[in-house]
Amino acid sequence: MLTQKQQELVALLKGALLTAPPEVAQANVDWYKTWVHGEQLQIGDRRSWEGILYEVYTPAGDNLYPPDQVPAIFKKVYLEEWPQWVQPQGAHDAYGRGAKVTRNNKKWTSDVDGNTWEPGVYGWTEYVEQEA
Repeated sequence: MLTQKQQELVALLKGALLTAPPEVAQANVDWYKTWVHGEQLQIGDRRSWEGILYEVYTPAGDNLYPPDQVPAIFKKVYLEEWPQWVQPQGAHDAYGRGAKVTRNNKKWTSDVDGNTWEPGVYGWTEYVEQEA
């Protein structure tokens, strides 16, 4: 049986899971509930599936398929700050303003919401690290 203070700490940690930085969240996937067929999910909910953490970013509807099969609903919570760019399939998985990616050994940030362009073509700014 947990003490009152231990229960308060557990409640605090559960609340922090939704906003844990990606590097903390993905490194601790086992802290999160596993995706369950038909579970009602809300935008921002995180679920683990086959060792990867996903976050709901659009209304989940009936939630009938695992996160890796419905990129229109789930996005991976990336461990890397600059994950490899992947060609979006449409508006449902386009990059938002400020998204960080790596493409052709360069780092890029998205200048616009709904960005489906390849970095270096349109809508991206190359990130150049400042020397100290």
